[in-house]
Amino acid sequence: MKKFVLAVLLYIIVIFAIFNKLDLFKEEDKKNSNNSEIDNNQETDGYNKVEFSEKEKEIINAIYNNSKINNCFDQSKLTSFEIIGLENYGYYKSKDNILYIRVKYRSSCSDETHDCDRLALNLRYHILEDEDFYFFIKINIDTYDDIEIIDGISVNINSDWVSKNERIQ
Repeated sequence: MKKFVLAVLLYIIVIFAIFNKLDLFKEEDKKNSNNSEIDNNQETDGYNKVEFSEKEKEIINAIYNNSKINNCFDQSKLTSFEIIGLENYGYYKSKDNILYIRVKYRSSCSDETHDCDRLALNLRYHILEDEDFYFFIKINIDTYDDIEIIDGISVNINSDWVSKNERIQ
């Protein structure tokens, strides 16, 4: 009887191990297929790789060269500032050359804090949630030199506002 019970237990353990092994292979296959997708779509540091359009590149260059934005950082402690995304929130039909844009970025300071960054909105929340920082700008896309940092976007219901919430084309 003991041999029978031991044989049944051994059989159950072997079957359990086989099923676990099969599940591990399936899980590993999922991870490998996901990793191959990630490798094609993400940079080496794990963030989404973004191919910027020509208009986005113009806006990014304007942001990097804007003294108002650069003054929002303590340059002596800033080690990096990288724009990683732009989102067009919209424009007014009467001034369709002025876009309201959310700029997503990363920054780091030499003291390993974010004290050199005075631009980030809700700094503490983003650090706790490990999210990228952002700020809003209003920019003239005809000249790319008229950039204004804004706190957010507030629109009257009777205005000629056109909401976009999309990438800039």
